[in-house]
Amino acid sequence: MSGDRTAALRARGQEQQNPPVGRQPMVRPTGRPADLVVTSDMIPAPVEVQATGQLSPDEVDSLGTCERAVENLATATWLAGKALQAIRDGKLYRETHGTFEDYVTERWEIGERTAYQMIEEWPLAERLNHALGKPATASHARALLPVVARFGTDGLNAAAGLYEELRDRAQVEGCA
Repeated sequence: MSGDRTAALRARGQEQQNPPVGRQPMVRPTGRPADLVVTSDMIPAPVEVQATGQLSPDEVDSLGTCERAVENLATATWLAGKALQAIRDGKLYRETHGTFEDYVTERWEIGERTAYQMIEEWPLAERLNHALGKPATASHARALLPVVARFGTDGLNAAAGLYEELRDRAQVEGCA
């Protein structure tokens, strides 16, 4: 089954790199996690070039693929936090480990503090992903956690709103 899934991902990557006639190549992802999936064989081999000026159509496609791969990092971080919370809360570690803390340190070599930090950050990171249409960095989500805590049940919305305001202001002021 996993071979079939890998083949489907490669086929989607090929379609993005060589779209059907009349269709524009996809340069930017939509921000949905499924669109961010990039396999190693989809990323072009690093080659140093002495080029200037506009990118060729192939280079535009390569840039889009590489950017989706980098965006995977932010998405993977909050997805891992959500998964860790599901494992912890459901005690899914119980057949092999006595505690969640033992599980994360022995199974994943993640420190307890890091695991709990990822669990704390994922709801906001997911909310920002939906609000922005793309994943926010873990450090940005982490910086907004005090806003979530201060505003209680509306904390996720307040933090997402503040993030959007700050992002828009940075763009206007030329800081982004």
